[in-house]
Amino acid sequence: MNPWIWEYVDDNVAHTADSGTIYIDLPQNEQISMLMLELRVQNSSDAYPLHSIFDCFSKISVVADGVKTLFECTAEIADFLAFVHQDGKACRHVLNDVDSGVSVLSMPIYFGRQPFDTEYFLDTGKYRSVQVQVTYSDSSTYITTASVKHTLTYARPLTKLTWRGMIRSRLVRQEASSAAAIVRHDLPTQYPWYLVAVRMDDHDADISGNITNVDLNVDSGRLHIVNVHTYELMVLANQKFPNPGSPFIRYYPDGNEETHTFGAWPRQYSLQLDAGAGHFLGISSLTGEKFMLSPIDNDGDVITTDIAIVATWNSPMPHQCLILFDGRKQTFDAPSHSQAWIDYTTGSNTQTIYTILQEVITRPL
Repeated sequence: MNPWIWEYVDDNVAHTADSGTIYIDLPQNEQISMLMLELRVQNSSDAYPLHSIFDCFSKISVVADGVKTLFECTAEIADFLAFVHQDGKACRHVLNDVDSGVSVLSMPIYFGRQPFDTEYFLDTGKYRSVQVQVTYSDSSTYITTASVKHTLTYARPLTKLTWRGMIRSRLVRQEASSAAAIVRHDLPTQYPWYLVAVRMDDHDADISGNITNVDLNVDSGRLHIVNVHTYELMVLANQKFPNPGSPFIRYYPDGNEETHTFGAWPRQYSLQLDAGAGHFLGISSLTGEKFMLSPIDNDGDVITTDIAIVATWNSPMPHQCLILFDGRKQTFDAPSHSQAWIDYTTGSNTQTIYTILQEVITRPL
């Protein structure tokens, strides 16, 4: 077994602009199994429970030769893909809505079929340049100005390996929908599929309430890889990932407050008071990625002063993402087919639908 060595690219680099794109050049002629991208921000004094560090980073990309996409996702989808690569184990982020607290994303970006794959990985020597790009925007209401910092490390083999390919991850399409309709997203068939997934972005609703049916159609109906109600896919996600972990979350409610779970259908959760022995916690209105949190005193009254609470939510569907095709054991030979698309049957709620694709790349782009 080839040992892997961790190297820094950047360490705790601060960014003074409120918004922009962070550009990080990766080393040349290097073989990279994975990147570990750490992003951190400091909350302002007006921390808001339904706003999080995820909202600050709209896109995370790895680009070769300035134009070739090797990885491109939102922060939420990058988190979901890492969850799947880790076989249903959540990344260990620190999601902190405490006033003036620090939130940290520890985001693995994988280029292999599994962590530390010795055959599939990113080989920067096959391109003139490879660059990580992170698009961010501070919210002056919720994030302290000029508090964004990043650290980037990578894992390389002790000795050079024989490159067979890499897994490319990207968004195929994102689309806002607010009416009952059939929303169609075309899928490319140039490379074999490793994973096809969808994210439904509407914190107020369950996935199956907004997208009632999904049809992954190949060759105009000759093959339906999946054509079922979304609820069934949610049940399958519970079976596929029975013991998901959870990021570290700290809430700071002052009375009844709606807060984030960062995932759908948490199988189990825990809430623990940081202080205030004898107090109780009430949970209600758990729908989508939101719930109502109510700290209660010994007399049964809601506590209206700030109180710190530590929480974990173990969701098999981080950020309301669902797997439509799982090719981790057997990829789908998309190049042997002429066309493919996904039809999403939507209700009248307002949501954004993201179609996610991972492909097996066996020659340089």
